[in-house]
Amino acid sequence: MEVDCLVGPDSGFIADGMTPQEACLAIVQRSGQAAIDLDADTLRKLDLTFRMWPPALWEKARQMKASGQFPAKFAVKSGAYQSGDVWYVPIEFRAGNGKSEIQTPMIKFYQFEGKTFCFIIGTMERA
Repeated sequence: MEVDCLVGPDSGFIADGMTPQEACLAIVQRSGQAAIDLDADTLRKLDLTFRMWPPALWEKARQMKASGQFPAKFAVKSGAYQSGDVWYVPIEFRAGNGKSEIQTPMIKFYQFEGKTFCFIIGTMERA
């Protein structure tokens, strides 16, 4: 499924009045905290990947959180950068058990009804 078919003005992060870099950092901060909190509504709004999670995957995430295997904190590793029409922000998630993982959300901007929105459309693949 192409994630572009999932975007719309009823979700995403409104980026009007912000530079792309500011908007990217803001959406990553909000979605990162939502991931730690397992805030499904916010994650589905900002990160299109979570719209495809079935209930069983949300339950597994809750179980992992309860056992300390789920991210408990995150940190932005560097500023936002652009490649083509996609922006990237490397972040590090650290689980309660001390394990960490670097992820690089991919962010795209869209225009709807005269406003600029951005969405996380996935994460960059590792080489």
